[in-house]
Amino acid sequence: MLEAPEILLHVTPAVLAKSMPRDVLIRMFDTALTTGTISPSAIVETVTPELLAEHIPPTLVWESIVAAADRVDIPKGTDGKPARDFLRRAVDAALDSGVLTAPQLVRHVDPKVLVNHLPDVLTASLIEMSLAAGRMNPELIVDTVGVDAIAAHAPTNVIWACLAELGAALVAADVKDSPKIEPTVTIPPTPSKPKMTLDYMDDNIVSLHVDEDDFGSPDPAPPVTAEKKATGKSKSKPAEPS
Repeated sequence: MLEAPEILLHVTPAVLAKSMPRDVLIRMFDTALTTGTISPSAIVETVTPELLAEHIPPTLVWESIVAAADRVDIPKGTDGKPARDFLRRAVDAALDSGVLTAPQLVRHVDPKVLVNHLPDVLTASLIEMSLAAGRMNPELIVDTVGVDAIAAHAPTNVIWACLAELGAALVAADVKDSPKIEPTVTIPPTPSKPKMTLDYMDDNIVSLHVDEDDFGSPDPAPPVTAEKKATGKSKSKPAEPS
């Protein structure tokens, strides 16, 4: 159900070149040169789903899986052998790799689903095994019923909801662990201030350039009195008698 062209829409040549081990890429090139052809299917024959899962960022792998599931309406509960085979392989691989646990699966494939969708013979077998063990837990349910039976009888949208929850967690972890790129800020250099210089020509001073900042701020002018404003002059102090 997961088709090679669909995979390469997300796992692009740039991603393959960056993420795949060199020996895998060499085998892919050797095959292409030997046959004289190359195609998405030929690439996926060399770059197997196991290698994709091991080396490609989980976000891209999950996007490919979601696209395939959406194409055949698995999230909407579509039925049929291709959809159920796809879900069986996905659940089996997730349990084997440890990214999915029995309690996570049984949280979706719960008692209501089990009782309403399992054949009576499987329900009876589950009761017998639980009585013999004196307990019932998610691990016993998955071991007794089996992934094949769960994928064959549980609604496809229920199984997909379990995988979707798992995929969202993997993507979130992938994004969290991705290195953050800090923005680069370029601070332009501060232009230098002109200094006081003397230009000479034939031993005569031609010009004088003064940078006022080098001399500090001038002393403030004395305040102008009202009388000064009126007359323009300050009032003289009378002379002392001799």
